[in-house]
Amino acid sequence: MTELVKILVFVCFLALSCVHGILGQDIPPDGQHQFDRVAKFNEVRNRSFDENLKAITTDDGGLGSWLIMGVLTNTLGWKDYFYPVFADPRMRRMHEQLAGMDKAARHAALSQIAGSIVQSLESMKSDDIAAGDFSLAHGSRCMLFVLCEYDDPRLEEVVDQWREVREFIKAKYPRGLTVDENGNKVGLYTPVESIDEIYLYNVYFQKLVRLKGRQDAERQINEHARMADIYEPFWFIKELTWMNEGKDERVFAAVLGSGGAGRQLSLDTLPGSELLRMLREEVSKLDAE
Repeated sequence: MTELVKILVFVCFLALSCVHGILGQDIPPDGQHQFDRVAKFNEVRNRSFDENLKAITTDDGGLGSWLIMGVLTNTLGWKDYFYPVFADPRMRRMHEQLAGMDKAARHAALSQIAGSIVQSLESMKSDDIAAGDFSLAHGSRCMLFVLCEYDDPRLEEVVDQWREVREFIKAKYPRGLTVDENGNKVGLYTPVESIDEIYLYNVYFQKLVRLKGRQDAERQINEHARMADIYEPFWFIKELTWMNEGKDERVFAAVLGSGGAGRQLSLDTLPGSELLRMLREEVSKLDAE
């Protein structure tokens, strides 16, 4: 019996070690997200637009790390990048401040956002640390979402540039093993994925819901799935409520991989790219009407 207990303990230890190895690159170490959330949220609310724009690509005293902890959606490693963006109080405050600006001020503020995203992308290409910076990637995703929310015409250009940078990073940091000076095999440095099809799909899906309504939007994406030869169910839709001062202000629908073929949407695959292409074209047609 004692031997059996020892074996079980050893197996559990190995399992935990594997989990740590798999997730360790995706979740910041404990302690980085320990902060007073109420005080931080109040601080964010009292900041100017420019102050939150500057802070959104940083860890911001632990706020960034706390948000990033919610990225993994299941034990298989699918990542939900949309939820931490949706939950970021800096993004929400900037969104609110943009709504209160006149047309000229809003255009100038959106230009700042677009410029900040481009600057972040250039940093990812040229700097090893920036390429794997959680806060930089998260903040850029937040800004991309805001561009979409305000129908900024630079959105498509920024999305295309982001996808090009991702391909550049994948080529620059290939996955695999190398051998050190002592003959030991070590893993190559591979930055965490900064953006993927399912995040972009969620960004455009919110706009489709906004333009056509929830039911029509869902029918449209299911039609896209059939056209791409992906059989349902390949995702599930989770409602997220945006609350303001304790009142429900807006309900978002987040599209997440549900298992099986759902992985095709959440990874850089041909079906995922095809689904995203069709959704972008659909939104573009609605914009032109």
